[in-house]
Amino acid sequence: MPPHWTFICLSLILPAVTSADDRRGAGHTVPLRTTPEGNLRMRGGAPFKIALFADLHFGEDAWTEWGPRQDVNSVGVMATVLEKEQPGV
Repeated sequence: MPPHWTFICLSLILPAVTSADDRRGAGHTVPLRTTPEGNLRMRGGAPFKIALFADLHFGEDAWTEWGPRQDVNSVGVMATVLEKEQPGV
């Protein structure tokens, strides 16, 4: 019997404002790990699920009431999805 795959696409499309402040992390370096941390393990007999959250724009308009409220809303949506879907790792 083939494995059962579930793919959920959650897209939060928010208006984006590009400014020089958006690029303040440019040039930042992150050390690359050269040794494995461990193996990813899935639950046996359970469907394999992946939850993907992308392009959330955390910290946008931080100087207004709107921005921080959207960050809290985004975290709430992610927590709800992860609670309901229980990714299989």
